[in-house]
Amino acid sequence: MTRSTLRQAGRGTARQRVAAGMLALAVGTTTAVVGLAAPASAAPVDDAGGSLAWGIKSSLRNYVGTQLAAIAGTIGTPGMGGGAAPIGTRIVPFGGASFDPASTSASGGAAAPETKAYLFPVAGGDVTDEDNLTIDFDGGVQYWFPSHVFDIRFSDLALVIDDGVAEIRGDISVAIPVNWDGVAAGTGWTAPAADVADDVAIATVDAAAVTIDGDAVSVSATGVKFTAAAAEAFTVPAGALGPDPVNLYNAGDAIDDFTVTATLAEETSEPVFEPAISVDKSLINANGDTITITGSGFDPTLLGNGAPVSNLPAGFYVVVGSFADQWKISEGVASTVGGVATRPNVVQKWALPEPPLNSTPALSGSSYTRLNADGSFQVSIAIPGFDPASLVNGTANFGIYTYPAGTRTGAGTSWTLTPADWAARAPFETYTPLTIGTAVDGTQTITAEVVHSAGGELTWTIPDNDPVALGSFVNHGAYLESTGEINPVTVTDTRSYQANAWSLTGRLGDFSGGGSTIDGKYLGWAPKVTSAGAGATAGAAIASGWVSGNGLKGGGSLGAAADGHIGGSGSLGADLTLQVPVETPAGSYSATLTLTLLG
Repeated sequence: MTRSTLRQAGRGTARQRVAAGMLALAVGTTTAVVGLAAPASAAPVDDAGGSLAWGIKSSLRNYVGTQLAAIAGTIGTPGMGGGAAPIGTRIVPFGGASFDPASTSASGGAAAPETKAYLFPVAGGDVTDEDNLTIDFDGGVQYWFPSHVFDIRFSDLALVIDDGVAEIRGDISVAIPVNWDGVAAGTGWTAPAADVADDVAIATVDAAAVTIDGDAVSVSATGVKFTAAAAEAFTVPAGALGPDPVNLYNAGDAIDDFTVTATLAEETSEPVFEPAISVDKSLINANGDTITITGSGFDPTLLGNGAPVSNLPAGFYVVVGSFADQWKISEGVASTVGGVATRPNVVQKWALPEPPLNSTPALSGSSYTRLNADGSFQVSIAIPGFDPASLVNGTANFGIYTYPAGTRTGAGTSWTLTPADWAARAPFETYTPLTIGTAVDGTQTITAEVVHSAGGELTWTIPDNDPVALGSFVNHGAYLESTGEINPVTVTDTRSYQANAWSLTGRLGDFSGGGSTIDGKYLGWAPKVTSAGAGATAGAAIASGWVSGNGLKGGGSLGAAADGHIGGSGSLGADLTLQVPVETPAGSYSATLTLTLLG
């Protein structure tokens, strides 16, 4: 019998776990007694516990277990003789099945232990609800009666309930010689080939009471009968017991009732990786800028074929640049075409999982960023000033690109990737457009008009020039912490055309006072919109650099607006958090926060 460890529930992919309840099925009628039941999340059947407790047929166990009808004599002579098989070899569970010590023997005497029912361990399955489930079982049982020259085996059993109709399915192997009573003198006897009924319905069930309580599943089946397929498997061929075939058992013959216990397991599925990129702002200052790129859906398990470390995941590149129209490595595009670079970068980071990141010293520098186990990453990239006219592929394709690392190809070398390799890596190739703009700098203490356009203008104001005073420091052991907030900045945009995106960024210098300094990286902020308008949205929070990172010293977005926003005024603020070493000299310190409005 060939079957997978887990069967698909019912006839579809949806499965439900039932929190509690019982359903008593009356198979073959229109009645069903339903108790409390509530559909919940699906789960497959755990193969680590549970069993089918079933004796198949008590009279068969008694007949084979006692072998009272054994024919005396020697096998190989007329009459087939040989007497009874030794106790312990007549009925043999196999493949993980065992005798059920709690069951009742079908006979007494020395054969009693061998005529008990059986436990077939759970091998898997799926449960949709009480009306639709499949539970598979390992192992089987052999009935051997050499004097009567037969070998009967049941194996690979499964309980299947489909739309309320229950049955036991499995394999039946029956070996019966054509001449039941013997062969011609002197010819001996050769065991016949077994007739195998593979994955057939062995038994029907009149009523199956199914209970699903949390993760526990139990079934109690009564009115169990052999099917026509089982009866056919037990047919003795013509000439064995007479001129006509003889059915040892008939369809509808009553056989033993059974019970099933099983446990539902949490269903697991392979993660689906669909790379996606977002960026905190799309308008870039060509004089130099900082952006935060967030990615998700990148498979962290794909191995490189040589770099950076052989047989470890190679990750991918995160590039800001202007690529050629045709640039994808998966499509066979070389790094240069006609002497022109197809994938030139203004700045690049390498996203790597762990390992090899940090476990390999050469990969721990600032050129690398971490790819998390769930396929996500976030990296802040400082874009150096550049001349847009110097971009060899022009500005139309300027943006963020990602593409797989460790993919160098070369015929006959270990670097060659197969088409299947490329199929897995092609999704890493993404493009997110950016717009190049120019900017005018200002500080917190000035009012500046940045851009004038026909039909409107973009301006900003700061209510006053009062310094921002942070609160008292709180001692946290290794560091001191103080909080506050910046003076709000109001952006007014009266431009009427659609290309009216703007961004407002900030960068902090070092604190100084009394001959001492505090590194500006220790200040972090959490931007917020204090008054909605002009399309303003708050920038991403930047943590203090006390643990890691450059804090606000590395720059960050206070807020931005996308193209096509409604004109008007909006105000932006930010909560500040300063965390400094506990040994910082006492005194008053000040620093300058430089704000840049770009539009």
